[in-house]
Parts: sequence; structure tokens; C-alpha cells
Amino acid sequence: MQPSLLQLRVIRPLAVDRTLLEIWVFRLKGAPDSFTSRAITAANIGNSPANIVAADDFEAYYRVHTGLRGPESDWVVLSREANRDIPLGSSLKGASGNSEVCMRNMYQAWGQYMSAR
Repeated sequence: MQPSLLQLRVIRPLAVDRTLLEIWVFRLKGAPDSFTSRAITAANIGNSPANIVAADDFEAYYRVHTGLRGPESDWVVLSREANRDIPLGSSLKGASGNSEVCMRNMYQAWGQYMSAR
């Protein structure tokens, strides 16, 4: 959720080398139409491959997928500060901003989704 942008971003792993990124703009009940119009414009600009920030994201996705196809990529190492993770329900919380816990949580969920039938 990105409430300040009136957006819901959905990242759907489809396969090891394929990810679908969806951006949903939502309308606040009672808000003027101009809010929704600006949200749609911002979503189109901010998530376009021509956007200077999004282009970096798409390049990163491409390079990760390319790297994972290589012969030496049996493991993705995301262990930074793993020894300091804090249990939080069914997932974990990082002890600092340097933790890769968000990626560990994402890969754990991704593995569960990809193995579900």
C-alpha cells in the first residue's frame, strides 16, 4: 500500500525469471475527482519505464533474473544481520535498517506461493 500516492502495488511472482508488477490506483470515498485524476497521472508517470527511477528498478529486476539463470546461482545470500532478526507473528522484523529481513520475508512468502497448488 502506498496511501500517500493512492496506490496499491502488487508484485506477483510468476516464475523464477518472470515477475508481474501491477499498480492499482484507488479513489478515496468523498474525495474530489481531481485527487483521483492526479493519482492516475502520478501512477502513469512514476511507474513508466521512461521514468528515471523506474528504469533503475526494471534494470535491477532484469539483472537479478539474468544472474539467477547462471550456472553458479544455487543460492541467493540475504544473510545480513540475520542473527539479529526479531520474531513478529509469522514473519520477522529487522533489528536495524541494514537488515535484509524484508528480502528474507519476501523470499519465504514467494516460495510458499510458488509451491502452493
